[in-house]
Amino acid sequence: MLSERDYMHWPVSKRHRVFRAPWFAVIIAANIITFLVQVAVSGTQYRFVIDDYLSLMPAALLCGRVWQLLTYQFLHGGLVHLTLNMIGLYFFGRAIEEQCGSKRFLTIYLGSGFAGGLLQTLWAYIPFIGIQNTHVVGASAGVFGLVAAYAILNSTASITVLVFFVIPVTIRAWYLLWIEIVLALWGMLDTSSSIAHAAHLGGMLFGIAYAKAILNGLTATTIIAFLRRWIYPRNFLPRREKNKSTISIHDIDNIPPEELLEKSVDPILDKIATHGIQSLTEQERRILELARERITKKR
Repeated sequence: MLSERDYMHWPVSKRHRVFRAPWFAVIIAANIITFLVQVAVSGTQYRFVIDDYLSLMPAALLCGRVWQLLTYQFLHGGLVHLTLNMIGLYFFGRAIEEQCGSKRFLTIYLGSGFAGGLLQTLWAYIPFIGIQNTHVVGASAGVFGLVAAYAILNSTASITVLVFFVIPVTIRAWYLLWIEIVLALWGMLDTSSSIAHAAHLGGMLFGIAYAKAILNGLTATTIIAFLRRWIYPRNFLPRREKNKSTISIHDIDNIPPEELLEKSVDPILDKIATHGIQSLTEQERRILELARERITKKR
């Protein structure tokens, strides 16, 4: 429905806002709590539940345990593993959530974890290199996805890292990303390593792709509009002037919502899908705002 589209929802008024912890902090807390549960059951008969059902096992994933792509992201192999990931999640997660918002932060973090898990599973079946009977745990893929997204969105920003956890070195985010990619590729060739380097690379690839989409003005709405144009060729659609709304600003209050969607909003979305959001004129932006106001009042 028209009212369900992203651009039809205004932010909540400051007077009605209720304090909510940022999502990066919620995820950090969830990881810590999960680790405490791991420690509590480590010496009991219930440990197999974590090892066999919640950690990511390439063979088990291919047998249908798809939930492992999510659950493995909240498990860790030790206190040091947890601490390093939570430090990365704190700094880069906070930066991304403040810059892009909670929804995009969650998409990058969880999406990178999914992508990392999938690439690690595929890599496990590479002859002579992959290891199938292994347990993959950790938030590293999600954290590396956040690092990659931050580097794409803030390529000239400077980051101070501790080499060997002791020596502070300041480096541009863009260079840090390339160093991480090279290390991941190198590590993937080391069959003796216990680190899921393919998961790290998969997370970074997702973070890069999503950040590029943000820079190009792509959203779920514009992607849907693009797919609609691709599925339904122009030859089968009613002829209309290319990427031009057929309704003026003054007519918006006098037409039904569905007609408003078809004649005014859809052409603008088509234009965004083809040329990007930066191609909109002031009048087209105003039409979107007025349409959103109109639908909001009707709800």
